[in-house]
Amino acid sequence: MQLSAVRALWRINTPELDWQSILLDEAGEREHVLSEDEERRLFDALRPDFRPMARFTLVTGARLGNVIDLPWRQVDWDVGTIAFRMKSKKPDCELHYLPITPAVAAILSRERGRHQERVFTYVCVRNRYESPHQNAPAKGRAAPLHA
Repeated sequence: MQLSAVRALWRINTPELDWQSILLDEAGEREHVLSEDEERRLFDALRPDFRPMARFTLVTGARLGNVIDLPWRQVDWDVGTIAFRMKSKKPDCELHYLPITPAVAAILSRERGRHQERVFTYVCVRNRYESPHQNAPAKGRAAPLHA
């Protein structure tokens, strides 16, 4: 609740605050590079169908939300880029272009043909719906991930 609302609602006389003087410095960027052992343990712990998405995220540094929902229409093989929408509260947020490096191309190539619309999918192990449901993936079939 803002101080002006406190003053109006409870009729309390509150002092003006100099917010700039009490703000803390922002921490610098946190970065952690996985060791070979950490990376091996990470991929050993993941289901095989989640490994391509995790590898892509590590190789590109893209936000997980962008990777999970990545549609094939954003992958431009001819130009050699992937278009991502930057996280923003504005409806017309800008595009960020990620180059398709050989490592990225290898990951994407193995995912081609698994799903018509989405790049990264998972294999449905069991269907939580007892009766057929229009949005439920069939057991054993590839289904798109959702953020």
